[in-house]
Amino acid sequence: MTLFGLSPERWWLSYLAAVLCMALGGFFTVVAVARGTGASLRHAVSKTTLALWGVFWITYIVLLGLALAQSHEVSQIHSMVQKRFGHPLSIEGLREYYQKEGAPDDGFWKHLQGIMGQLPSELFIGDSLVRWSSRGVPDRLTPDFLTAFEDYCADNSAPLQEAEKCFDAIPPMHELDLSGSLQFGPCRQFATLEMGRLCVFLHRQDKDEALCAYQRIAHCASHLQREPFLIGSLVWLNVENLRLNAVERLLESRLLTEEELRRIASDLTTLEKRISENHCQAMFTEAVFGQEALRDLETGKAPGSVLAFGDLRFFFPQFWLLAASDKAFILLQCLAKDFTQMEDPPPQSAYILSKSLLLVIKPSGNKFRELTARVLAMQALLRAEEYRREHGDFPEMLSDLPTDPFTGKPMQYRYGIAEISEYVLQDSASSPWEDIKMYEIGQEVRQAKAVQIWSIGLNGVDDGGVANSLLDKDDACATVRLE
Repeated sequence: MTLFGLSPERWWLSYLAAVLCMALGGFFTVVAVARGTGASLRHAVSKTTLALWGVFWITYIVLLGLALAQSHEVSQIHSMVQKRFGHPLSIEGLREYYQKEGAPDDGFWKHLQGIMGQLPSELFIGDSLVRWSSRGVPDRLTPDFLTAFEDYCADNSAPLQEAEKCFDAIPPMHELDLSGSLQFGPCRQFATLEMGRLCVFLHRQDKDEALCAYQRIAHCASHLQREPFLIGSLVWLNVENLRLNAVERLLESRLLTEEELRRIASDLTTLEKRISENHCQAMFTEAVFGQEALRDLETGKAPGSVLAFGDLRFFFPQFWLLAASDKAFILLQCLAKDFTQMEDPPPQSAYILSKSLLLVIKPSGNKFRELTARVLAMQALLRAEEYRREHGDFPEMLSDLPTDPFTGKPMQYRYGIAEISEYVLQDSASSPWEDIKMYEIGQEVRQAKAVQIWSIGLNGVDDGGVANSLLDKDDACATVRLE
């Protein structure tokens, strides 16, 4: 499609010509009025009109100059952001970034999605229904639940074994899916189920099967850490927390050899380094999506757009200036170290897009910090376990505690009676069926002997190592229960 022989990329020339025609039209109108009244050109228009007209054009020229200068600054910042990430801030750049992770295999993911769709999200304890798939199995396995879960695994052994085969190695990549709907759900569902399997294996003292389950969770996490999207990173954080839960259960079992303990310690060291990389990776994709959204608005490609707003910038330079300033602010935040270091837009600013975008992505940065804190705590917990193996008991105090990423101070350590937040089987407060009783898996805090290392979390309050959203407690903790 062309306009006066110009391609869409050069339509702005037609708008600039229209602005010049508008100015010339006004001038020739004054000339026509002067000729019609017999007055001189100087006296054809009142001084007030000339003054207002002059103010209009001076304002227009000033705003146009400011908008052009701001747009030039946007281009410079854009180049700086691209240099930081090493890829163009575009969908094409995202594809280039994504393809370095390996060849895609969409057939694998469709197969896995079909398998996971065959696995029910609930099980039965007698005639009572338990919705468990979103939380996993309880931290305390009752005989009734253990029997019901084993029956569930036996009844669904065929799809379950197929799913486990899919994660015996790190899964292949998939075609770049901007919605992320194809693989995130099955990955999270599988990791949650496999965590339950690991707990059951440890209950049977079957260390080999438990370690296989741990490795499959690790493979699931290794795939997700290659996902460039923020939503994929959040699912990855969830699966990594499941892996850390698995490490806690393995330590509680006291079945691990020295070699297996060293292997887990190596996994945690690798994970600690990977967190900052994934944080940067998520920032890159959000920068791409933010710039693509602005570009679509400017070019009229956004859903429901009937006009390319960018082509009107010479008619409305004041809006051009505001949009360019908004864009510059967003790009500047992409130069921050991570999401948590991004600045909030000034309260009185008109940065509409910046406010809406940063409101969504800034809180995500604390999720990465929480995982960092928990990994550091888990590494220290492994040192406490090494001390126990050498001296026969856990230390009363642990030296060289890791630095809490939320406070910059050493983390807390406890060996003794502690408050522990656990997921347990509870009667459901409501059931959609009158004749069927329901259980749910909810959080409960109890006192028990344990070894704990914890960060006080984002709220800055030491909650004694408890993480319970219902109680507004957010400590990031590594725990080994001793009873």
